[in-house]
Amino acid sequence: MGPGALVGLVIRVGVVLCVAVAIGRAVKFDDTLGVYDLRADRNAAATFDDRTYPKWLTTSREVMETARLTIPEGDSYRVLIGGRAGRGDARAGRDFLVWLLLPRRHTDSESAQWVFCYSCDVDALGGRFVVLARSGELSFGRVVR
Repeated sequence: MGPGALVGLVIRVGVVLCVAVAIGRAVKFDDTLGVYDLRADRNAAATFDDRTYPKWLTTSREVMETARLTIPEGDSYRVLIGGRAGRGDARAGRDFLVWLLLPRRHTDSESAQWVFCYSCDVDALGGRFVVLARSGELSFGRVVR
């Protein structure tokens, strides 16, 4: 067998291997699509609240929905975390609010009239805090000036 025939044989074997790998991937691809199809069916059966709010927010879902529907777009809000709050939960809730309330802006400024209060003393806001929604440790309201 000459060098040209050997090169031709290597090319043929390479083509056969590539076709075999492509067929194997096509079979696996169908299984992959089935996994995403299952997820799509599950999401389609979910309600808006189920898709919007993570499961760990079960106690404060109503408070956050009230805030989303109450705070005008473009307004600012602040988040106060009291000493009794679980720091991890409160921070995760604060981070979730940043996404949920877009295009509203999170600020630390005391001039923000909209306030979320995690385990904090609402009386510390000077008695001008009007609670609009409360669930467990989380309160949402407006500071009246």
